[in-house]
Amino acid sequence: MEPEAVKHIRKRLQWSEERMARELGLSYSTISRWERGLCTPSPVAQRLLGELAQSYRPKPKSLHAALLSADCINISGVVGLFSGPKDLSVNHDHYLARSRKRR
Repeated sequence: MEPEAVKHIRKRLQWSEERMARELGLSYSTISRWERGLCTPSPVAQRLLGELAQSYRPKPKSLHAALLSADCINISGVVGLFSGPKDLSVNHDHYLARSRKRR
């Protein structure tokens, strides 16, 4: 397995060298040596790397990013829960007042 392939798999998983080492039960220096081409992964390690590469499914970094990338967002169940920022501040003030009484 080429050094670039190891690094490509790690980058696709969005893992650091430390995380990849931890997941594979190896040391950080082993992953670093693979990526620099100083040594090659064993046949067992190559199989594990291949399985990691095939099992990879890109996930959105956050719900916010997923929502921003959506074509449309259904908010039919959300409308009517509150009328705007004023409701939020009133509820927050009410919560703070109750929490002060408990002390």
